[in-house]
Amino acid sequence: MIRAVCFDVDATLVDFDASALAALREIFGAEVDYEAWLRLSAEHFPRYTSGELDFTAMREARMAAYLELAGLPAPAETVRTAEQRRMELLDASYALFEDVIDCLDQLRADGFLLGLITNNDADHQRRKLAQVGLADRFDVILISGECGVAKPEGAIFDLARTRLGVSADE
Repeated sequence: MIRAVCFDVDATLVDFDASALAALREIFGAEVDYEAWLRLSAEHFPRYTSGELDFTAMREARMAAYLELAGLPAPAETVRTAEQRRMELLDASYALFEDVIDCLDQLRADGFLLGLITNNDADHQRRKLAQVGLADRFDVILISGECGVAKPEGAIFDLARTRLGVSADE
């Protein structure tokens, strides 16, 4: 019998793409190449999760790559300023998908334990969870930047299961 349900944050509970696109449009204008940004994210984010770069260095490397791709100057100060502004805009604009609260409330009412498993920087994700009102809605929150293991590694799921006090089949 299932006793616990675990969720991811971005693109599952939080409409990250809407916030990310809005932030980039605010900085670069309506014609921002979001597909290029996503490709760069797919290249750079694994450098963070593998430990090659810390979170700030990864974000700045991605921003530098985007500026260069867009044919814009990318001196270090410009990169830092653009990335800092992007993060400020993101932090101010996160929103949940429409059905999240009802879903979590129903699961809780049905007696399920709730877990959250996400790959990212802990401070970044905790700010996001607080901003959207989810910081206190889970029995367990595992963030790869805190626990030192990332999805899809089984260890992070085992840790969630252990902290929730359920067996693998639950």
